[in-house]
Amino acid sequence: MASIPFCKFHGFGNDYIVIERSAIPDATDLSSLAIDICNRHTGAGADGIAVIEPGYDTDSDLFCEIVNPDGSIAGFSGNGTRCAVSFAYFKKIWNAPAMRLKTRSGIKTFRMINDAPPGHYVFEAEIGKPHFASTDVPVALGKPLENVVDLPVRVLDRRCINLKRQNNF
Repeated sequence: MASIPFCKFHGFGNDYIVIERSAIPDATDLSSLAIDICNRHTGAGADGIAVIEPGYDTDSDLFCEIVNPDGSIAGFSGNGTRCAVSFAYFKKIWNAPAMRLKTRSGIKTFRMINDAPPGHYVFEAEIGKPHFASTDVPVALGKPLENVVDLPVRVLDRRCINLKRQNNF
């Protein structure tokens, strides 16, 4: 496999490997790359990869594809996109105070709040409202529900439930 330059960033407890799309050979499958590079024993280890490239339209500045460590494509990751935006500033791909980052779930807006000390970035992020409808999550249920928060889940014939409510949505 060809050598692919990357940087690893962390945001609120998640670590992402950020790569410029132009650095990845055309024949490279992003899902396979994510599986290999995210492995914490044989790769660099990460919660996913964020692949950035110039925006395709006038509505966005950059496009970011998030790929999970299992190779699945994510619609969006708040922490992953924060890492991607930090990378863009770090590598001087982008230097304006605000950025419109296109993702599979729409355009997210980031505004630089602080970049001191060098290499550390704090952004204000407009990432939209979370969706909890069973058709949006998605989750397989007998019938669609408007809200799937705090539902018991069965995993390998074991019932799992959140006993302590931490979210106030």
